[in-house]
Amino acid sequence: MLKNIYIPVIFGIISFAFSGFVHSGDYAEGVYSAELKYKCKNDRPKKQKTYDAALKSAKTLALRNWASKQSIAISNIFSQNEDEILQNLDQYLLNTEIMNSCEKKSFRLLVVGTVDVNRIGLLGKSKSMNASGDRSRIMAVFMARKASEVKSFDDKVTKIDSKSKFNEGSESATFSGTSASTEGYSSQKNISQTGGSTVTKSDRIKWTVYRPGGLSSAIQQTFSSYKFKVVKPSQLPRRIAKINNKRGTNVDPNAFSIEDFKREFSAADGLSPETEDRALEALELVKVPLFVIGTMDVGKKNIDPKSGKVMVNVTVSAAVQYDDDGWWETVASVEPQQFAGLGIDEMSAETDALIKAAKAASNEIVQQLNAAGIN
Repeated sequence: MLKNIYIPVIFGIISFAFSGFVHSGDYAEGVYSAELKYKCKNDRPKKQKTYDAALKSAKTLALRNWASKQSIAISNIFSQNEDEILQNLDQYLLNTEIMNSCEKKSFRLLVVGTVDVNRIGLLGKSKSMNASGDRSRIMAVFMARKASEVKSFDDKVTKIDSKSKFNEGSESATFSGTSASTEGYSSQKNISQTGGSTVTKSDRIKWTVYRPGGLSSAIQQTFSSYKFKVVKPSQLPRRIAKINNKRGTNVDPNAFSIEDFKREFSAADGLSPETEDRALEALELVKVPLFVIGTMDVGKKNIDPKSGKVMVNVTVSAAVQYDDDGWWETVASVEPQQFAGLGIDEMSAETDALIKAAKAASNEIVQQLNAAGIN
């Protein structure tokens, strides 16, 4: 009988074999370990059913480990649907790679794979959609950035060199009959003290900002699949002008400016209050209550040691604001997460990483909106 299931530190040979695996938000790993009543044969238990049970346990642990590292929204979906997920392991854990080893009666098995995040996310869709009905219009803008210039600063060192001195002395007196005498001495000591402090200043980065076509499509696909009504930025000027003519308002048709976003994200990690306020005013006028803005920082290309392909990492972060009767509140956010893409060249690897990051971020946003009951 199998027993003593636990997750040990991955032993040397397995750790080395998978050192080239591309880590991302959909990566999952599970380890099964057990002491058998008999010795293994060809690095596997003699009974096939024992091996099958070990593999199932490792896959289960892989998915549970993955879920424990996700956001509260995704973790809740996994927890609420765990029975269904575990009954259909191979539908949720894809492209699995397996390695097992035996040492006398000690059997270990490692499984790594890719989690179908979209399939898990859809488990939370039906209940949410039945309760919410029609969903809101949403504007989503993601900016991809590459570092074009990095200015590094030398450490600022402040040195302190202080000196002080003090005198010390002693005096004594002697009395004899009607005469007296005194005697004394003094000395001077010099003390020198050195020290200081060091201040390190962060690098100043200038970015080249752009919007890949495939990126917008990936984001729109996620939001549309959950029945949100995706609005394109190009629709706003005509719509704003039409409302101005009808109501006599005076909102700038170009208040929601992608070019302004690009310019400001080229030097900072967010929009200025003025640019953000203009954008929100435009969305409020055309009654688009959800505004998603995110950045995707593209790293330098590397070579994946396992596949030999070009690898590019992308770090994504995002925030969602919601118009609650004229008050714009942050209702969802995606903390910085890194995704790796592979390709035959830098462009294809970069595109792969951007699409992965876009899908993961937009899916996370939808799950947080669902959890918050925002339609």
